[in-house]
Amino acid sequence: MASTAAAHVSTGLDQPSSHVQENPPRRSGNYGPPFWDFNYFQSLNSEYTDKRYLRRVSELKVEVKKMLVREKEVSSVEELLEVIDELQRIGISYHFEDEINQILGCLDIDYFRNEKGDFDPNLGNDTKGLLQLYEASFMSTQGEKTLDVAREFATIFLHKNFDGNIDDENLALLVRPCSGAPIHWRVERPNTRWFIEAYERRPDVNPLVLELAKLDFNIVQATHQQELKHVYGWWKQTGIAENLPFARDRMVECYFWTTGVFSHPQYSYQESWPQS
Repeated sequence: MASTAAAHVSTGLDQPSSHVQENPPRRSGNYGPPFWDFNYFQSLNSEYTDKRYLRRVSELKVEVKKMLVREKEVSSVEELLEVIDELQRIGISYHFEDEINQILGCLDIDYFRNEKGDFDPNLGNDTKGLLQLYEASFMSTQGEKTLDVAREFATIFLHKNFDGNIDDENLALLVRPCSGAPIHWRVERPNTRWFIEAYERRPDVNPLVLELAKLDFNIVQATHQQELKHVYGWWKQTGIAENLPFARDRMVECYFWTTGVFSHPQYSYQESWPQS
């Protein structure tokens, strides 16, 4: 009986099941087609690739650098922080990193404290100052309690001021996004145009800064368009989307992700690395 049972088991294992396929077909990912038209991207062209715009940007950068030097000599802490904040919001601070670092190196967070070492409650009426303090507080490192307290302080008073209906419409537009992530945590370029338009509506707008911001935005956009044309062309040449149905055909979305990390023109190599 034992030998018969053993023989039966051995025979069962040696015979392959008729329901098992030796080379089963790979399951399709069932991904939909891309939203973007390849020919549309290949047709993109911008006049802002012309060198005359780059020359004008170079001229404006010299003038704005001179302005920053003057501001450093004559402006208060709040005014300096506001200038830096404006340059960051409208997307041109990367042109002036050395000048900004020199200014920030001269500032002291204790300026915002009273005699007791607490953050001065009178700052609660200074909405611009609170905005700057709120943004700066997110630069804290682990265990740095000073900036953590600053963030809590600024958040409370910003919400109070916003609920109390800020008279300055442009200032109210800047306060509203503060319920979420700070500027340096967000994808920069999608917000830049909005901030440029808000800056243009201000009564104290600096025409040179505004011109530089608009030119820089259009030049960077033109650079991204050209990069995307090349990357999308490379993607089509690989034939991955056509030959590997389980792969996503989402090159445009992937490129957008890279511009969220490397948004400035000096990082063009990192943005187009797949071609190498």
